[in-house]
Amino acid sequence: MNHEALFCQVAASHRGYLTSLAARYVGWTDAEDVVQAALLNAWRRLSSFTGGEHDCLNWLSRVTCNAAIGWQRHASLTDCRPLLDTDHWLDGDDTPEEAALRAEAQREAEGQVEKLLSRCTAKQRHALWWGYGKGWSQQQMAQRWGVPVATVKLWRYRGRLRCLTLAAQSAILPATA
Repeated sequence: MNHEALFCQVAASHRGYLTSLAARYVGWTDAEDVVQAALLNAWRRLSSFTGGEHDCLNWLSRVTCNAAIGWQRHASLTDCRPLLDTDHWLDGDDTPEEAALRAEAQREAEGQVEKLLSRCTAKQRHALWWGYGKGWSQQQMAQRWGVPVATVKLWRYRGRLRCLTLAAQSAILPATA
């Protein structure tokens, strides 16, 4: 069996294991994204792999752990708090002045998000907008655009990474305490 077929077989049959392995490092919320990034990295470096099925699973496990550690490292370097603290807006007991200030803050935040999105590629921008802005699932976007789900995940991942990097560089995100 050639390495490509072996990789596909092992990745498909052990994806749940790889996801649970990643979840130990980054939690269930980001585990699937970590596994996707790990599988893409492993695929790109498949020519360096030598071994059989068990070696392939061990190799993919190590690549997944490394991807999860990298994900954690990146998360610790970037502040992922929301742009605005909106929890106090739910009470509805605002004065007209407070409401006007809140509306201005919302417009400013929307302008910052638009500025960040404008610096992403068109594919990343669309994947972020349709996923987070319109609530489409990754499967819906992939089906609509005629691309694999993995491609949509990669666009979203790279778009989020680009926005976080740009936000940190331009001091849009609040400083960590």
